Amino acid sequence: MPAADRPTRDLILDAAIELFARQGYRATTISQIEKAAGLSPGSGGLYRHFRSKQQVLEAAIERARVNQTVPSYEDDRLFDLDHPELGLRAAAEFGLAASRADGPLYALLLRPTDDLPLTGSFADIQADLLSGGVLRLARWIELFTKAGRFRQVDELATARTALGALSWFHLTHDLLGVEVAGVGEERFLDNWVDVWLTYLVAPH
Repeated sequence: MPAADRPTRDLILDAAIELFARQGYRATTISQIEKAAGLSPGSGGLYRHFRSKQQVLEAAIERARVNQTVPSYEDDRLFDLDHPELGLRAAAEFGLAASRADGPLYALLLRPTDDLPLTGSFADIQADLLSGGVLRLARWIELFTKAGRFRQVDELATARTALGALSWFHLTHDLLGVEVAGVGEERFLDNWVDVWLTYLVAPH
């Protein structure tokens, strides 16, 4: 969607996260955010949408959490009990898509923690973002386990390990621009599905 057609609130979020990721949360001023969002610097336009700089950051994390969740519920592949490989592929694609939609935010979360307001509501929102994908994938694994398609495993540990591989691919491939060992996206995703399908499928 062209910037001119996007809500001002979203423009502020995008501008703020880009600045936070590039120069740091504490070093970024409200005026800088307003200028980058196309508002008059120092006009107070940001405060028509957010109470503070921290609330901007919290809203960006909440938006990322929604991006993680909403599309996946609309894909029938996740609920095809006869073809778990399709569900795994969907989970991998959604995981990468969500990370890419909010790439600057994830880059920001890799910054030293003393640059972030890791207190109060921010800490809770950040923890929810980082654990939400793990909990959803664990519940999906449990669904297939109860249907007899997967063997009994530690769902949470398995989900965290699987998503850890996706996160590392996103970090190296998208944020650092490195194709590690010459393994591209399709090859990586095909192997990711094969590895976890082999691990999870109940023996006959």
